[in-house]
Amino acid sequence: MKKWKEIGMCLGASLGSLFSIMAVILGLVLHLWTVGVAYNFSGIIGAIVSFCLPVFAQIFWFIWVWVKISNLFNPFCMAVLGYAIFWGLILSLFSISSMLEASDMKKVTKYGGIYEG
Repeated sequence: MKKWKEIGMCLGASLGSLFSIMAVILGLVLHLWTVGVAYNFSGIIGAIVSFCLPVFAQIFWFIWVWVKISNLFNPFCMAVLGYAIFWGLILSLFSISSMLEASDMKKVTKYGGIYEG
C-alpha cells in the first residue's frame, strides 16, 4: 500500500508540473487570441486594455462573445472553458499528491517539522 502512495505522489506531482508548463504556454496563446478578439470587437483601445488585464479580459470577452454570438459552442468560448477545466485538472493533481503525502507522514516533530517515517 505504501508503494502505491509513493507512486501516486510522484505521478501526481510530475503530471501536475508537466501540465503547469503546458498551461503557461496555452495561456499565452489564449491571451493573444483574446487580444485579437478584443481588437476585432472594440479596436486598439480594447486590445491594449485586454493585453494589460489578461484574466479579466478573458472572462469579459468570453461573456461578450457568448452573448454576441448567442452560442457557447464557438471556438473562442470552448478554448476558454477548456483552459479553465485544464487548470482544474492541474490543481486536483497537486491536491491529490499533497493529500497522499500528508497521509503518509506518520510523525512530525513540533521542532522544525522533521519527517520521521
